[in-house]
Amino acid sequence: MCSDFCLDDARFYMAELCEALITLHKHDIVHRDLKPENLILSESGHLKLIDYGVAKQVAQGSVLALA
Repeated sequence: MCSDFCLDDARFYMAELCEALITLHKHDIVHRDLKPENLILSESGHLKLIDYGVAKQVAQGSVLALA
């Protein structure tokens, strides 16, 4: 039995985060500020990725260096 937050919940939210990142990738966008503070829950219980202030649209097929 789950307490407040169980493994199934964690899997659900991780899947939603992956879907958000896949969608950004399909539009050639790099978020560049992924951290817990930039993840919120909507009223319907779905994960939302926020704060696109340092996001960058990159040219298709380009390679970014890690800093």
